Amino acid sequence: LAWAQFLQDHEKVDVAGMNLIGPSDALEALEILKKVVKKPLAVQPDSGFPKEVDGRQFYLTTPDYFAEYAKFFLDMGAGIIGGCCGTTPEHIEKMSRTLVSFDRGRKNTSLSVSETSGKARPEIPQDQRSNLGKDLALGNWISTVELVSPLGWDLTKILEKAQALASAGVKYVNIPDGPRASARISALTTAVEILRKTGLEPILHVATRDKNLLGLQGDLFGGHAQGLRDVLLITGDPPKVGKYPNVTGVFDVDSIGLTRMVKGFNQGLDFGGEELPDTSSFVYGCGVNPAFPSMEMELERAFKKAEAGAEFFITQPVWDQDKLQEFLEKLKATGVPVLLGLWPLASYRNALFLNSEVPGVVIPQDILERMKKHEDKEAARAAGVAISREILKRMKPWVNGIQVSPPFGNVKTALEVLAP
Repeated sequence: LAWAQFLQDHEKVDVAGMNLIGPSDALEALEILKKVVKKPLAVQPDSGFPKEVDGRQFYLTTPDYFAEYAKFFLDMGAGIIGGCCGTTPEHIEKMSRTLVSFDRGRKNTSLSVSETSGKARPEIPQDQRSNLGKDLALGNWISTVELVSPLGWDLTKILEKAQALASAGVKYVNIPDGPRASARISALTTAVEILRKTGLEPILHVATRDKNLLGLQGDLFGGHAQGLRDVLLITGDPPKVGKYPNVTGVFDVDSIGLTRMVKGFNQGLDFGGEELPDTSSFVYGCGVNPAFPSMEMELERAFKKAEAGAEFFITQPVWDQDKLQEFLEKLKATGVPVLLGLWPLASYRNALFLNSEVPGVVIPQDILERMKKHEDKEAARAAGVAISREILKRMKPWVNGIQVSPPFGNVKTALEVLAP
């Protein structure tokens, strides 16, 4: 902090920043600088921590990993973002493509309407909008399972999984909207077909990445017309560069602005402030990430989502139970019900990948050691289920339900986590 204050006070310093450290350390340093320095901030980290092989230093972190951290730097307020040791033209290209889209989505948090001719009407009571709304209003325990839309257009397998869940007594399924910016059949189509053919109540994820405000409004109205009521409003991942190098994100608004827009629908107003023929009956929530490198910043955004009208939160999966509990304790002040996200680990390799390659995810060493003991696939799966149930047992006092995201859509795994 003393060094940060020196940079702030020195009249010949125009920009404060750091380099020659890895992305994770750079993020921690940036958070410290931000508390003191009001000048523009610069971050130019190494691509990661080098490893020595045959007497030579190699940087093994992938460009995708580096690009993920660039998003965190932008979120933290950095105005200049680059790279140092170990970075290559591919690192910089992937970082720049990611930031072009992500910058728009994170910074436009409000809808601006010059003139409003419509008058807001009372919202339909929450318990009359959907079964989920009723469970939320009554404080009932809520269990939901995430099913990812398939690649291509054949819905047979996902409908079979949904039917198996319905037969086991599950009431709700979450349908992500192009997770990790991948090309899949429309989440809206998947949700409508599951509703029609299984009776399960889908919670449709709506991301601001792929469509402008008119497109988002049209999809929401279309889903409502076909019986969908529950939505999770998210900003969404920037398009992955790998397979789709020319794809760009739209991000007319972020999840906070989208939450305000859906609240307006429930009050009989479109996003331009014009009166709709009737009020909608959406039950709408947002995501929160307890593993975000800056807990303070993530909590700040969570409170903004609550102020915008979010009626429930669903967390990203977290294995660091101390950090998760701290986040949930602070999040409780929003007064918004929370569904705990759980990802049962499938194997030791799965745990290593998440711990090493996904920024912000930390798998504690004791969990890694537990997963490492199991070379048999079924034994590893069972261990992953047991770990998820242990996390749930500890966190249950701070949450109102759970969302299980079973690897590979494994219904058996999901039901074992949900078992009493």
